[in-house]
Amino acid sequence: MGNPFGDGGFIALFCCGVLLLAGCTFDNEESVFKDVVCPEISDAVTYSDFIKPLLEKRCVDCHNSVLSSGNVNMETHARLKVYIEDGSFFGAIRHLPGFNPMPQGDSKLSNCDIEKIENWIDSGYPEN
Repeated sequence: MGNPFGDGGFIALFCCGVLLLAGCTFDNEESVFKDVVCPEISDAVTYSDFIKPLLEKRCVDCHNSVLSSGNVNMETHARLKVYIEDGSFFGAIRHLPGFNPMPQGDSKLSNCDIEKIENWIDSGYPEN
């Protein structure tokens, strides 16, 4: 029985299949969902209800008055304010070029958490 695709047809079909499969890639969550708005964000992100617990969970173990890694202490609102105002806090959690990506040795904060922090900073980062 002969080749049903004719001379070179099988090779052409094979190449098309390879090209189709090569176009199937997996992107990271941030690039796939970059335009999706976090459903949990409200204008009322507070320091006491969201920011402080998040810092205690993800930052303060390394950035405190006893162990101030990188000479950074984020135990209080007043200490955090210093890093917000110089831009280092936001640069670090966003993993922007020129900043040490934080939290170091752990996964990046979720996009929703970063958006909540950004909203809180944009509202003047009140100690509420």
